[in-house]
Amino acid sequence: MTPISGGPQSAASPAGSAPARSDRVRIFIDQANLDLTMRSQARSRGVAWNGFDWTRLIGWLVRQTESVCQLSAAVHEGTRVYASFDQSDPAHANRRKWLQWLDRQPGIQVVTSQMRPRPSPTCQQCHRRIDDCPHCGARLRLRVEKGVDTAIVTDMVALAWQGAYDIAVLASSDSDFIPAVQLLDQRGLKVVQAGFPPVGDELRRACWGQIDVFKGHADLAR
Repeated sequence: MTPISGGPQSAASPAGSAPARSDRVRIFIDQANLDLTMRSQARSRGVAWNGFDWTRLIGWLVRQTESVCQLSAAVHEGTRVYASFDQSDPAHANRRKWLQWLDRQPGIQVVTSQMRPRPSPTCQQCHRRIDDCPHCGARLRLRVEKGVDTAIVTDMVALAWQGAYDIAVLASSDSDFIPAVQLLDQRGLKVVQAGFPPVGDELRRACWGQIDVFKGHADLAR
């Protein structure tokens, strides 16, 4: 497999010796967390943002991993993108099409789950449901992702036990992943967080290293 790398390749091995093995990198992306945090960071910093160019993002993450882990070369063993959509919402039709397109890109596998309705909030005083926005009167349509975090943890651990990678890149700021990161650390595997410091600092401290995604916003914007 050809390394996705902008850096130097591994030095040639002495004659008669086995060639140096490149570190294998697998990327696990919590798509909603990555996109929403990037948009929030861009808004707070006054930067225009219209989404990631996903054809550039994966290679950029591998190159950043090489830099953080001080590798001469890394092999991209695959990226899994975890996303959800609301099957009952016509507005999500384009999102489903985009996820299907993304799943066809080389080296990327999309793992999807369906969003589920979430009960309307209730007033703490009178305990009545709040079905409409108190400001504009619009009907609230609340959804929650189901199974995304569990799928990421399951895949990270299962692939680690299969010996399928040396370094995991976890694109998320969610502290719920800390126990899984600690488990992989005990097995001697490095997990690098792709995040937005100082957001997600709890997860960053549990990881071996960190990639600041916002620093690449000019190269990664579509």
